[in-house]
Amino acid sequence: MEPGDRRLYEAELDADALDCGVCFLPLKPPIFQCQVGHVVCSLCRDTLAAAGGKCHVCGVSTAGGGYRRCHAMERLVGSVRVPCPNAARGEGGPSLALGGWKPNRRTPARGCTAKLAYYDRPGHRLTCAHAPFHCPDETCGFSGSTAELRDHFYVVHRWPYTIHKAGNSQTADYFDVRPQSGFNVVDFADADAGSTNRYLFLLNVTRQPLGRAISVLWIHRHAETTATGKEMECELRYSSTLRRDGTKVTEHHQKSCFRVACTDLSNGLPSPSDRFQFVVPDCAVADKEKDSITVTAQIATISRRR
Repeated sequence: MEPGDRRLYEAELDADALDCGVCFLPLKPPIFQCQVGHVVCSLCRDTLAAAGGKCHVCGVSTAGGGYRRCHAMERLVGSVRVPCPNAARGEGGPSLALGGWKPNRRTPARGCTAKLAYYDRPGHRLTCAHAPFHCPDETCGFSGSTAELRDHFYVVHRWPYTIHKAGNSQTADYFDVRPQSGFNVVDFADADAGSTNRYLFLLNVTRQPLGRAISVLWIHRHAETTATGKEMECELRYSSTLRRDGTKVTEHHQKSCFRVACTDLSNGLPSPSDRFQFVVPDCAVADKEKDSITVTAQIATISRRR
């Protein structure tokens, strides 16, 4: 083999050999070794030095420069490439179409093609554009793409499902939703520069002592929102007129406009303090709407620079 030529091999490797023996996290430069050859990461080297300056394996003193850089190990961990855990994830299978339930042709898998240094894998998983979304039901462990999540909500959980396709994004486009207690799905699409963008939202309705609170969640990745600068804004309206013996007793109107919380649900539902609560008081709800009220909504994309 000529100098400078590179050979690539596929092999199985015990991943423990690439982890720090103290914190058990992946080793990454700078890596240090004792006089015998036991390696640790930079942070653990400092921790051991503060705790007495001895190797965690052999007990050899590391005081006075006993630890030295292990360039061979640094080169090794930098050369070991692993696939992203989302490499095989695609968008195939049947899916809810905008006009209702229609089986779509299976599309080729479009998983992540990144080949990562072993120590970069944990960080990449936090920002990977192919990472799965999770079902918010605490008793359900399903995860998948947004297309798979739509089908899961509709077929498995049978949550109330609203499909809305907006017109010109420059005009007000309102639609009605009848959210029930628990999770309600809004499959929303808008026309932007001749293309259709599709978004998945959850309306979570929780009962409170004096009313019901409606929060809106955008099923989306924070990393993509940060990269594009795109956010979602929602306006909710509720109006009612209560009558007794044909006479108007109460007329109620409320409206709120707010930024929609973005989440991939990997850590469960965001804290209530991190999402706007649209609270409808029970005193404003007619008896016929006690189980499900009619709320008027408008959803729009906005730029973070606004």
